[in-house]
Amino acid sequence: MRWAEIKTTRTPVISSACLPTADPTAEYSGLAPAPDSSLRIGAYCIESFYVRLTARRLLTIVLAVTLAVTTAFWADSVFAGQLEDQIKSTTEQSEVTDEVLGRAEDDGYNFLAVPLPIVDPTLGNGVALAGLLTFPASDANKDTPRSTLAVAGARTDTDSWMGGVGFKLYLAGDRYRAGLIAGYGNLNLKYYGISSNSPFFDNPVEFLVTGTVVDASVQTRVLSNLYAGLQGRYINPVATLDLPIDLLPDIRVEYKLTGLGPTLEYDTRDNVWYPTSGSHGGIKLLRYTGESRLGRGGRFRRDQAFLSLEAGYSRYWGLSERLVLGGSVRAWGVGDDTPFFMLPFVSIRGFPAGKYMNKSVVQGQAELRWMFRNDFGAVAFAGAGIAAPAFSDLGDGSNAYGFGGGLRYRVSDVDKLNVGLDVAYGSSGEVTVYFRIGEAF
Repeated sequence: MRWAEIKTTRTPVISSACLPTADPTAEYSGLAPAPDSSLRIGAYCIESFYVRLTARRLLTIVLAVTLAVTTAFWADSVFAGQLEDQIKSTTEQSEVTDEVLGRAEDDGYNFLAVPLPIVDPTLGNGVALAGLLTFPASDANKDTPRSTLAVAGARTDTDSWMGGVGFKLYLAGDRYRAGLIAGYGNLNLKYYGISSNSPFFDNPVEFLVTGTVVDASVQTRVLSNLYAGLQGRYINPVATLDLPIDLLPDIRVEYKLTGLGPTLEYDTRDNVWYPTSGSHGGIKLLRYTGESRLGRGGRFRRDQAFLSLEAGYSRYWGLSERLVLGGSVRAWGVGDDTPFFMLPFVSIRGFPAGKYMNKSVVQGQAELRWMFRNDFGAVAFAGAGIAAPAFSDLGDGSNAYGFGGGLRYRVSDVDKLNVGLDVAYGSSGEVTVYFRIGEAF
C-alpha cells in the first residue's frame, strides 16, 4: 500500500551532494545531503531512494481499518460472499501474480504490501496479505510491461489457509515471457453439485481440499502482440468429502496430476492493472494425466486422463479521461474424467464461486469504471453465464446472472494498481461482497 510503498533505482548512485566538503562555509557540508529526493543511509546518500510517507498513507491505513471493521460487522449479516475463483485456486492458487504487471512508467523497483479482509460463507472471516515487487526487467523496449515478484497468504477462522509465491518476467523487450506460481493450501469449501437441479444446490456438502500446485509457463512473440508457448502444471490435491449422513464415512481421494499443453495469447492493453484501451485474449489446451487413490492405505492407480480447453477475450474502451468501459467473454470445457473440484464454473460476481459448475461453461460480463478523483473510483458491473454438460447442451444448462457496484482506491501510481470493495446480487438470491486487488478482468 502507499504507506508501505518503497521505490529505488535499479542501480543506486552515490550522490556528490553526500560527499564531505572541504569548505566549511559551503551551503552543504559534512554528510548532509542536498534537499532533493535523497535519503541518507549511514554514511551514504543513495540518490532517488526514498520512502513516501504522507497524509495519503494515513488515509490508506484508515481505509484498511474501515474494511476490517466492516468485515466484522457483516460476518453475521446477509453480506456473505464467496471469494471469486476459490475453487479454481485449488489448482491455480493465487491469481495475483498473473495480473501484477503494469507498464514501464518508472525505471525503479516498486514494492507494495496490500492487506485485505476476507468475508466468506464457507472459508469464514480472516485476512489476506500480498507483497508485490514490480520492476523493469528489460530496457530494450520502453513499452515492455513491468516484471513482478509476488508472495501472498491468507487465513480464516475456519482453519482455511493458503500461501504462494510467483513471478512474471518480461524479457528482451517483451520478446519472451515467463511465469511461475507455486503454492500450498488447506481450503474448507462447499460442493453445490452439478447443475442447479442437483440436490446439493440449496444444501451444499462441505469438503476439504489440501495440496500443492506448481504452474509454469513460457512464451515467445511470434507476431506483433501475439505470443505462443507452453504451460505445465503439477497438482497434488487431497479431497475429503463430508457426507451429510452420519453413518457413512467421509470420502477421501488423493490425486497426482500433471498437465501440459500449448498456449496462445494476444495482448494490446496499455496497462494490465487498469487498462484504458486495447484488448487481451488467449486460449490454452492442457492434457492432464496422473493417478489417484481412494482412502489412506490404498494403492495409486494410473486412471486419470482428461483435457481442459479454456478461451477468453476482453476489450477496453476509454470513453473519457476518467471513464473506461470493459467487456469480457470466456468459455471453458473439460473431459469426462475431470475431478469434481476442477470442473469449470461461472465466475462472475453475485453468488459463491462453484455454485454453477459443469463440464462446459460460457459467460460474459461488462463493467463501467470511473476514477472520479486521482485516487478514488467507482465501478458498475453486470454479467451472465451458463453451465452445461456440453457446449451443445447450453440451451438446457443452468443460467446464472449477477450485477452490482463497487469502490476503488489507487495504492500505486506507478503500476496503476487499485484495491476495491464490490457488492453484488445474483441469480441465487444472495448478496455477496468482494475485497479485491486489481480489477475483475
